[in-house]
Amino acid sequence: MSKRFRRQDNQFHSKLGTKWRAPKGGQSKMRERRGGAGKVPKIGYRTQRSTRGTIKGTNVIYVCGLTDLQKLNKGDTAMLSSTLGRKSVLEIAAKAKELGIEIFNRQRIRSAEKLAKAAEAKKTNVKKEEAKKEASKKEKKAE
Repeated sequence: MSKRFRRQDNQFHSKLGTKWRAPKGGQSKMRERRGGAGKVPKIGYRTQRSTRGTIKGTNVIYVCGLTDLQKLNKGDTAMLSSTLGRKSVLEIAAKAKELGIEIFNRQRIRSAEKLAKAAEAKKTNVKKEEAKKEASKKEKKAE
């Protein structure tokens, strides 16, 4: 629901939250749609058909894998699925850059890159520790 529609009496009771609920009650001014009582959703608030289902005026197609990405044309906008893992997100990002396709939720790519760097750093640290252990073992044997 849009931010313009607020739950009845939510300003008095913080635990109610701002999520929309239909006003009920015999004496409810909001239910009767009296002026100043708050806006209630109705058919007149619907978005135009041309902009319905778009984000910032562009049609966004959900991508769940490389096969979905190959179906898109140059200049289209893709939205990465939330079920994708780090490795597949990085593969799709590289392929999208190659095909000239914009990805709407780029923060998924940034977080996947950070995770990949952290995993790589962890691997190098483990290798260094193993090398130190082997060196210390050789020193002990030499003594």
